[in-house]
Amino acid sequence: WRAALLMLSALDTARVARNTISFNAAISACGACERWEDALALLHEMTILQVKRSAVSFNSAMTACVRADQWQTALSLLGAMRTASIRSNTISYSAATSACAAAGRWQETRELLEEMKTTSIPRNTIACNSAISACEK
Repeated sequence: WRAALLMLSALDTARVARNTISFNAAISACGACERWEDALALLHEMTILQVKRSAVSFNSAMTACVRADQWQTALSLLGAMRTASIRSNTISYSAATSACAAAGRWQETRELLEEMKTTSIPRNTIACNSAISACEK
């Protein structure tokens, strides 16, 4: 994750514009190392710099939250996608359900599955297994 952040900073030094793809890569790298706060900071920086955020940007940040047991933050990011008019997808909901399941939040997980149904977002094995897992805790 450090190398990803250094490379992102190096783009500024080289006067190369940082874009959605470079930010998404850095957010994903932070998530892989449970650096959820750094992932959120990068997502926020995208807003400040007016770099277009995408579903991948939010999904990567939510995945970072899953690994760090930050279920409330993951749900907040899912809501922020709506506010930003970014269409959530199966991966978005899978990340949110995984975050809730890891914390044993079965009610929230069930609500997310219902929301997937009402918004015609296909449910996948991850989301369904998360709901089952949440009930075990």
